Amino acid sequence: PHIYALARRAGMPETVLNTYRAYQEELTARNAVAGGLGEPYAKPSSIPQGDPLSMAMVGLIMTPWINLMKHRGIKPRVLADDIFLTAEGERYLDDFKEAFTATHDYIKDMGAKLEPKKSLTMSTDKGSRRALKSYKWPSVGQKIRMVLHTRDLGAHINTTNANVATTNTNRLKTATARVGKISRIGLG
Repeated sequence: PHIYALARRAGMPETVLNTYRAYQEELTARNAVAGGLGEPYAKPSSIPQGDPLSMAMVGLIMTPWINLMKHRGIKPRVLADDIFLTAEGERYLDDFKEAFTATHDYIKDMGAKLEPKKSLTMSTDKGSRRALKSYKWPSVGQKIRMVLHTRDLGAHINTTNANVATTNTNRLKTATARVGKISRIGLG
């Protein structure tokens, strides 16, 4: 109901909103296992994979958060349920901690469930890495994993000076193995 009210207030035409609402509220899913389909079931708190209107709705509900982050001097990015924060400047670590905590609060205020095990932090500064690794986040009451490198939307992010690009290395290993198999076929 909150999302529908927000969409209406943002100017979504009533006919489009009613169609979207009917689609979402009547949607059922099935699990596919071993070539068969399971019983249909409702998923009241999720959105269909790849649904463009749902992505617009996510953008709509995240707009206040984006504005909050920009007001704090943080660079936000949202793509579906992936949120990315970048902090720079003299106070970047304090700014990041405050913004990340505010993000947790925003997610809780929306009624969503926080998943600290699906979150991570990173920094290009060794001292900040140590601080992030040991920091207990007040909004979740626990530490959040700090990484040196990770994947993000298909790209590899490396926050160290080491030559590490696990994403590219794994792709090259897969391609090399595939070329080896193809070369044994004996075709020109």
